Amino acid sequence: MQAGIDLGTEHVLSLSDGTQEVNPRFLKSAAKRIATLNRELARRKRFGENWKRTKIRLAKKYAKVANQRADFQHKLTANLVATYGILATEELSIKNMTAHGGAYKNGLNRSILDVGMATILQKLRYKAEETGTGRLWFVPTRTVKPSQTCPLCGHQEKKLLSQRVHHCKNCGYTENRDVAAAQVMLGWAIEHYGKELACGDGSGVPANPCEPRNPDQSAAALGRG
Repeated sequence: MQAGIDLGTEHVLSLSDGTQEVNPRFLKSAAKRIATLNRELARRKRFGENWKRTKIRLAKKYAKVANQRADFQHKLTANLVATYGILATEELSIKNMTAHGGAYKNGLNRSILDVGMATILQKLRYKAEETGTGRLWFVPTRTVKPSQTCPLCGHQEKKLLSQRVHHCKNCGYTENRDVAAAQVMLGWAIEHYGKELACGDGSGVPANPCEPRNPDQSAAALGRG
């Protein structure tokens, strides 16, 4: 089986076959309690016994969030590698994604960091290499533009972040925006790396792209197939 993966904040990931995993938002769920402990800590005499106890409770709360996220990421990526022999996704720059401010962007930044996208990609790469059974391909999204491209006909059109449904004005193809982006990534990866199935050594991400195997096969057909 094969799947393209689009990482996001509302859904941690959306696959080209339509599967979506809701973001559990561990940090957001704990935010109220963390804020309470921070206020309590600020009221305490610094380095006093009550201050120390509150600081320990706060550290434990953060540790719990980190453990929940790590466990979720481990199970999620292990299941992906076990289920799909071929995975295609984007090489993300979290630093660039969270670089600019503004109230809305600050909230988006928190969601991006809460998801732990970079760690998910690291775990995917590690598990694919560790098992030796999966291939993880990265797509140059600045060139391919998955969120702006129709997976069926290749027509490109800019979308606002608020547009959650892909509807192609050229061919009429309609799909969830994130699922459509995942289909574009899978289609591009198979077109450019597909021959690696025959010419590669099975070691994971190919060092150099091979010639396209099925350049006329649509990304949408690949994604839903």
